[in-house]
Amino acid sequence: MTPYLIKLISRLSLGCLIIVLLMRAFGWALPPEEEILFSRYNGQDYDIYRMSLTRHIAAALVNTPSDEWEPQWSHDGQSIAFIRYDELRSVIYLMDSRGLGLHRLTNRPRTCK
Repeated sequence: MTPYLIKLISRLSLGCLIIVLLMRAFGWALPPEEEILFSRYNGQDYDIYRMSLTRHIAAALVNTPSDEWEPQWSHDGQSIAFIRYDELRSVIYLMDSRGLGLHRLTNRPRTCK
């Protein structure tokens, strides 16, 4: 009975691995679709979201206690610039299109009045 279970589990694991790899490959092979960036109030602060116009699915890209405003795509569509407002200061940040690799662009924050 044990060799049968081991064989069954190994085949199921291999099948699941193949399905996951195919799903990942299919996700990367999808044609580009139109997307928008926007800021939305979540009840505590403003965060940046990215939404597919065809599938109407929105995903949070930045979710911090600070307010993030005015997201803008770069010309090549690989990066997003935005303003983070925290403690009466506005600072410009840059991240990749998935919301990773956050980099501060301005050295001196500008005080808002």
